Amino acid sequence: MIKNHSDLNFKEIFLPYLVWVSHLYMVGILAADESTGTIGKRLSSINVENIEENRRSLRELLFCTPGALECLSGVILFEETLYQKTASGKPFVDVLKEGGVLPGIKVDKGTVELRGTNGETTTQGLDGLGQRCAKYYEAGARFAKWRAVLKIGLTEPSELAIHENAYGLARYAAICQENGLVPIVEPEILVDGSHDIEKCAAVTERVLAACYKALNDHHVMLEGTLLKPNMVTPGSDAPKVAPEVIAELTVRALQRTVPAAVPAIVFLSGGQSEEQATLNLNAMNKLKTKKPWSLSFSFGRALQQSTLKAWAGKTGNVGKARAAFLCRCKANSEATLGTYQGNATLGEGASESLHVKDYKY
Repeated sequence: MIKNHSDLNFKEIFLPYLVWVSHLYMVGILAADESTGTIGKRLSSINVENIEENRRSLRELLFCTPGALECLSGVILFEETLYQKTASGKPFVDVLKEGGVLPGIKVDKGTVELRGTNGETTTQGLDGLGQRCAKYYEAGARFAKWRAVLKIGLTEPSELAIHENAYGLARYAAICQENGLVPIVEPEILVDGSHDIEKCAAVTERVLAACYKALNDHHVMLEGTLLKPNMVTPGSDAPKVAPEVIAELTVRALQRTVPAAVPAIVFLSGGQSEEQATLNLNAMNKLKTKKPWSLSFSFGRALQQSTLKAWAGKTGNVGKARAAFLCRCKANSEATLGTYQGNATLGEGASESLHVKDYKY
């Protein structure tokens, strides 16, 4: 961790680390870090048993899709996956590295209710985090992710929830940097509710401002971080708006709160359909306005849904599933350049909403 931001050895000390950061946002990130319980729900949707071999097979399907890793810069893994191997015995970490992709790791331990609030939460996992980060680094991980969760309601998010989650993210980021991992800072504001897009924009600004206050208070080197926020959208029960409106309000919220020192913003999909998430990202990158950061993606559901449906747990469907995954990877790679034409072949499930109320993983 940087103790003095004026240190003359700043870049020399962190040069390898900064190289990893710059690599991570060259294209985008696949979030394949669902917990055992969450991936079990995905597998049950296609009538596949939630056992380690099936979880491993799905990961291998994704990571070994020809051409897919060229469209990605990093993959976030769950701890189980970090140590898994292909059917032929090759560690997934080696598969990713040989494909030019950095392995990452989910390090939080989920949310618990924050006492004195209306069902708001804080994230667990700071105890022992330094030792776990050192272990993950040794296993090949080069970046990490920690998800904080906030919600919009009549009186939410409360100042207590904003403060607790911002400072949890900052402490996590500092510990990661002390152990050589690039921290992805993820303050997700859930889409649940009937609020309009302006309400989401206002809350997003409050939350991001608090996060960067906390990160600075903890002496986190912003050049060595990535931000993974929600897009600014209407609530799940509110009328929808055009991608251009989402793009304008999202970028405006970022301009007002995210320092230029932050190299990149990698959006979560937040329950949007695969196609909608891609179109919104594309619209942001087409905007002709000041954007001092790279705008990219760190999608989970929005990269995997049509792949999962095409696979259905059957060996004979692997080719079809990989074609669906490659299609989404290419579409989002184009969206990071603002060149996506909306012409991807839409597989089954690509246009359906992936919203899950009070999403946990």
